[in-house]
Amino acid sequence: MKNLSKQIAKIVKNNFYIMKFAWKLCPKRIACEGIWRALNYFEWLFFSGVFMKKIIAMIEKKSSFDKIIFFVMLTVVVFFFVNLFNSWYDNCIKPQTDIDVYKGLYQKLYRKAQNADLFCFENSDFYECVSLWNELLSYNSFLYHQE
Repeated sequence: MKNLSKQIAKIVKNNFYIMKFAWKLCPKRIACEGIWRALNYFEWLFFSGVFMKKIIAMIEKKSSFDKIIFFVMLTVVVFFFVNLFNSWYDNCIKPQTDIDVYKGLYQKLYRKAQNADLFCFENSDFYECVSLWNELLSYNSFLYHQE
């Protein structure tokens, strides 16, 4: 049990470190990513748990057709703006900030490599490790996501 709690504490510590580092690189990206994820979660939660339940409840209460249509149209308008933000983020903010994030990550990696002894670069294991991390940063960075 102690081992599990140590692992969880290490994971939380690492997550706080990476979030602080990412915030330094590009705060706009982190804020927009948080909003983007919250809106997507809200959309999933709304349509999976609220929307149909509300429509069915309105039909069971024999609400007027106008009230039902008003609720549907209100939902359409709200999610139009949600999708408008999502499109703006995916097509404008994300491509611009990807450059800043990757630039910061590569600068940090190469600053660390500059501090390494020359012996480390002669060691093939170290060079492979640096190359592996460079590749991982390129393909699986913490901010990269695909839908």
